[in-house]
Amino acid sequence: MCRRIASSLAGFTRRSAQELRAATVSADLVCVVSPRNSGWVLESIARSLVHDLPGEGLVHFGVAEIPSARAVYYTHYSLWMDALRTNSHPPGAKSIVFFTHPGHRARRWPAVVIALNRATRVFSMSSVHARLLRRAGVRPSRLRVEIPGVDDRMFSPHERTGHGAVLVSSAYYARKAGEKWVEVARSLPHRHFVVVGRGWGSSPLGNAIRSLTNVELLDGVDYSRYPAIYAGCDVFLSTSTLEGGPMPLLEAMMSNVFPVASATGFGPDVVDHGRTGLLFKVRARPHEIVPLVEEAFESTFRVRSGVEHLTPARYASAVWSEIEDRQGRAADGC
Repeated sequence: MCRRIASSLAGFTRRSAQELRAATVSADLVCVVSPRNSGWVLESIARSLVHDLPGEGLVHFGVAEIPSARAVYYTHYSLWMDALRTNSHPPGAKSIVFFTHPGHRARRWPAVVIALNRATRVFSMSSVHARLLRRAGVRPSRLRVEIPGVDDRMFSPHERTGHGAVLVSSAYYARKAGEKWVEVARSLPHRHFVVVGRGWGSSPLGNAIRSLTNVELLDGVDYSRYPAIYAGCDVFLSTSTLEGGPMPLLEAMMSNVFPVASATGFGPDVVDHGRTGLLFKVRARPHEIVPLVEEAFESTFRVRSGVEHLTPARYASAVWSEIEDRQGRAADGC
């Protein structure tokens, strides 16, 4: 889910952590981002949240010297675990932990569950993973399913022509199961495929992708160009075996691109199968996905209608409600 920050976010101006400390002013919310995620999707979500928050917010990198605040939003559960380990969570502050998808091996899960049960609230990106967390032992009272929004002005809708491209929008990771969409593209030589996201050209699939004349590889294209690229597409395809989102699914649907996606992450939450998109099992084989892609071209339904409520402002309002909740308690043991 690594994505470049939208150019529309580049102009955001917020006081730095250093300025706030110097002024001895507490923020309403501090969004903690790993330095490794600088410039990618988790920083983008954090900056969007700070921008739309009704109160004062800032982005802080790493868990060292987190400024005092009413609440801290950790963009990954590992950051929350680091803050507990180093005792760096601000005293008295609420903790909101963003959970995308499981990333630890089974032997680490007991420690993850203990940490999440010490948070004020865990914002799961999907119902699928909220159920996983409950089964693992996270208390239901800690969990809340909230989907980060995408800019509905940046990703504006277009009319599908029936002759647009098939869009693959993702960075390369093994869990993206790229070999499946490559095989789908090979099976549909009459369809044009557009691939945006970093790492595909240098991946183990790079040679196979370049050998397909119906695939246009836009490796590492600037995020500001995504809306224009989406506008030339009719169908969005995601073959991932594990997702938190994916966020490009929301971007595509907001652009009125019809999705064909594996049933992982928030896919089942946002796609009304057969109406606003088509879902397939994570283990589906390419020959099972091919007819779904062809079926998608026949739809004339306005799929944006299923996601246009999922805006950044709505997500910021959900976070703000946790900050304002007088019944909510601060993080345990900090």
